[in-house]
Amino acid sequence: MLKKLFMMLCLCFLWQAPAQAKGLLVFNTGDEMFKVGPFPQEVLSQYEDLKSLNAGYKCSHFGILWGDVKTWDCTLVGMTDAEPDTFYELPDDVISTLSKNPEYQENKMQRNFWNHYGIFIMILGVIALIIIGRKAKD
Repeated sequence: MLKKLFMMLCLCFLWQAPAQAKGLLVFNTGDEMFKVGPFPQEVLSQYEDLKSLNAGYKCSHFGILWGDVKTWDCTLVGMTDAEPDTFYELPDDVISTLSKNPEYQENKMQRNFWNHYGIFIMILGVIALIIIGRKAKD
């Protein structure tokens, strides 16, 4: 019984169209914005128009159920809290200044728990289902 249920679940996952949110599995792709924090004072002294913005990254990503599988091509941008999907290109000297600062590296992006670790939780869930299915068979 459990084996049939598991096979039906697997078939549902295989029949999903990658660009649509139908069924049990949702694929998401495109650009995603991640806030890092406010610009440092040394940058704001040169560019006063950045005071209303935060530093962040615009990245390409591929995910399943909003848990990122792969994130790549991240570039530093300016962004606001009011419009989280809107970004502003930064001058090259600001990008080079922020790239040298350890507080503005890609590993400082503010990602939520599910976005960052969701794919690992899903993999562990599938493994747990397989183990439970095998134990129920014995």
